[in-house]
Amino acid sequence: MNINCIRNYQAPNFISESNVAFRKATNFKKDSNEVVFNSSSSAQSSGISSAYTLDLSSSQTTQIDKKYLASQFEGKSKPTTSFVEDYAVTYQKLRKEIMDNSSSTDIEENLKVLDDVYKEQVAKAAETVAGTFENFFDYTPNTLKTLNKDMTTNAPVFNSSSFKEHLVDLAMQALEVVKNNPELSDKDLRSKINSSLKSIPADNTLENMSYKDLRIVSDIIKDLSSMSLSPFPGTPISSDSPYKYTDPDKAGNIMAKWNALLENTDKLAGLSEGVREKVTAAIRNNIEGYHKGAAYSNAMHNYDATIKELQGQLKDLTALRKKLEGIVKQFKDQGMIDTASVFLTQLTAIEGQISGINGQIRSAQDAKTNLEKNPDSIVDTEEYKQIKDAYKSQKDKLKST
Repeated sequence: MNINCIRNYQAPNFISESNVAFRKATNFKKDSNEVVFNSSSSAQSSGISSAYTLDLSSSQTTQIDKKYLASQFEGKSKPTTSFVEDYAVTYQKLRKEIMDNSSSTDIEENLKVLDDVYKEQVAKAAETVAGTFENFFDYTPNTLKTLNKDMTTNAPVFNSSSFKEHLVDLAMQALEVVKNNPELSDKDLRSKINSSLKSIPADNTLENMSYKDLRIVSDIIKDLSSMSLSPFPGTPISSDSPYKYTDPDKAGNIMAKWNALLENTDKLAGLSEGVREKVTAAIRNNIEGYHKGAAYSNAMHNYDATIKELQGQLKDLTALRKKLEGIVKQFKDQGMIDTASVFLTQLTAIEGQISGINGQIRSAQDAKTNLEKNPDSIVDTEEYKQIKDAYKSQKDKLKST
């Protein structure tokens, strides 16, 4: 079925029982003036896109489906900075599809819908990418404050809102390249967009970094995601504590891999000096932040687990004391003083153990409270030292390989 049939559409003749190709290529909606092109082989072979709706209430109407347009931009994975080019290329393909399939009266409106969808999808992608960059540059202050608001960290350095605006501006400039070069192939269009965006003057701020720096930093963050510094991965030893326990060797290994990037001069060489300094500082801050955070989480977990274990022992001893008290009373009532004395000796020993365990519980609770009130003292704990030793060991291993 030739697309000109749509453009030259006459309602009475267009829908007829004899027009088998049209009937196969459409889904009729009862009690409606709409005919929706489906994705059947007949429709596809006729060159009709399933994204278009033919409105029979007025002649020659082919309106684009907004949801279809949005779906063409949305990928299966989280967007990265490459969306700036990817979305522009997608826009070009959709624009061509609209030009080929829309009636003359609907082209302008369909292109306007495409522009609106493009802006919406760009805003969503920019929001996601800005969040990813913030998680990298402000990992330490954002994460440690969730563990303990009084923990000292470096100050936040990244303005997510400003960075999002920068990404949107780049995407809109990429769109201008598309509109000015509608006939370029995908490869040539990407090259044109890339060179155009790289020629834009940039300052040394993170929020307005050059397009070249943007892509390099994005690749660095992507590489580091495989050795994630997400909030202290690790399975609690038990359900004793809301704090997760991370094996020190695992923590040290993650930190050592991040540190290796600092020694990989080739990876950072392409960055401008100002951005390179900020990326380097972020990696160092993140390593130390992770070290403190993992140690703090481990220490709090250990305190909770210790307290719970001691409370379990206390419960058992208290039950045993009650039982012994009953036995002692029974023998005393029967006048069996010597026998009662034997159990009384055991009871005295149990009471001594109970007193000792109560002291241990108070000591653990006091230590936990002190750490909560003075979180920076985590660097003086055994948990911090364990991770520090593991970190050094893992760094030495990486250097020897």
